[in-house]
Amino acid sequence: GLILGVVLVAGTVYAVATFRRNSTPPELPQVVRPVKTMIVGEATAPTIRKYPGRTRALQTAEIAFEVPGIILERYVNNGTEVKKGDPIARLDARDYEDELRAAKADLNKYEVYLVRVKAAVDNGAATVQELTDAEADVEVGEAQVRIKQKAVDDTIIYASFDGFIATTYAEQFENVAAKQAIVSLQDSRSILIDASIPEWRYVEGPGQDGPPDCEATFDYLPGITFPVTVYERTTEADPITQTYEVTFLMTVPEESNIYAGMTATIHELPRVSEDTEEGFALPLSIVPVDSHKQYYVWRLNSIGEGQYRINRVDV
Repeated sequence: GLILGVVLVAGTVYAVATFRRNSTPPELPQVVRPVKTMIVGEATAPTIRKYPGRTRALQTAEIAFEVPGIILERYVNNGTEVKKGDPIARLDARDYEDELRAAKADLNKYEVYLVRVKAAVDNGAATVQELTDAEADVEVGEAQVRIKQKAVDDTIIYASFDGFIATTYAEQFENVAAKQAIVSLQDSRSILIDASIPEWRYVEGPGQDGPPDCEATFDYLPGITFPVTVYERTTEADPITQTYEVTFLMTVPEESNIYAGMTATIHELPRVSEDTEEGFALPLSIVPVDSHKQYYVWRLNSIGEGQYRINRVDV
């Protein structure tokens, strides 16, 4: 009985061992480990610095008469565009014309008298001093004619350059004094834009050696840019804002209505080097760094059928 029991136990152990050896082990579930990825879209756009500015006229002139009088006619109004030499206004010139005629009559009298004195000197009937006095009278008479002629000419004022009338100060039939401004004329072809540049940017910013390209925009002209150049800049900071004023010069296209006093934005375009490589912008907080202080990322490369292979890329 003992021997039979031993045989049965041995057979059972052998059967269990054989079953375990021949059976297929169960498959373990595949663990999917999530990987945080970021899709990088467009290449890094260059940084464009912007500065608010205000326009002012490059050239402004207060047009006035050189002589007093009553304005008979004013040919322009606010906003009128004029060309160099166009008439602006004219005075009543009758008094000045009368004075001119009187000066011409006096000159004619002096010239006739000079002819007679010369003849008398030749005949010994007049002295050399009398001849000198007669010649001096003619010169004075010529000077008076020139002065009176200029007064007549000054009764009309003209535009000294191409531009537009910004402001009118006197009306028709108004009695004005000499040197009293009649209109303000501003250059319409070019305009200045004053912008405040922060001190941290002023040293290497617009106006320094090899300034970057700049352009101006206006809110009421969306999508349109205008090239500008540095015209002048200050070397002393504003005590309140700690900014430096840089003035840009802009040529105004004929089809654009841009005037002094408008708000503008100066865009400082970055210098682009031929050696600059295109790249992508990533938040520094998500970029790992190794023990050698080298930043890097893992790039996923598709190998098809929804599978990817990764490789390290130093950045």
